[in-house]
Amino acid sequence: MQPTASRTDTVSRLAALCRGEISAVETYNQALDSGVLGRFADQLRLCQSSHQSRADILRRQIAALGGMPPISSGAWGSFVKMVEGVATALGEKSAIAVLEQGEDHGLNDY
Repeated sequence: MQPTASRTDTVSRLAALCRGEISAVETYNQALDSGVLGRFADQLRLCQSSHQSRADILRRQIAALGGMPPISSGAWGSFVKMVEGVATALGEKSAIAVLEQGEDHGLNDY
């Protein structure tokens, strides 16, 4: 029974990472749509694409392990989008700071 518990733990951890990647994609969408960070649009799109690629890889791995890949970022994603929205309203520096904090958080998760 140990391998099943281990697989379940692995799928759960991968799903959490996947939700974080989905949240990052959504947050970069929001930042790009705001127009506040327009001069950084190319870099933001690269970051967004990288997060999308990782989310896709994680989804495939979860499915390969017999799990159900997440389709949304969940509650954490909603919170992050709200924070980015407020930061964007406060201007460029705040919006970038929130994106950087999100990247640091994601890095720590891995």
